[in-house]
Amino acid sequence: MGGGETGGGRVTVITLGPRGTCHERAVQRYMEFQGVEDYGIVLITDFFVGLDLLRETPNAFLVQCSAHPKVHEITEKY
Repeated sequence: MGGGETGGGRVTVITLGPRGTCHERAVQRYMEFQGVEDYGIVLITDFFVGLDLLRETPNAFLVQCSAHPKVHEITEKY
């Protein structure tokens, strides 16, 4: 998805799938807003799995929309 500068190399954004969800669209719009072109999205089915993946992936971020019913579990635990 692009080839711009991010200052730290390609960014990986981990978020809830499947393709076409509000999570994926939110990541795309946010990265566009921030001017980040060099990124990839990894779609997951469970945020706790995503947290494990986040720890193993350099230059990665996890995005969870605040309306997700388990947002409190992720933010309180991690």
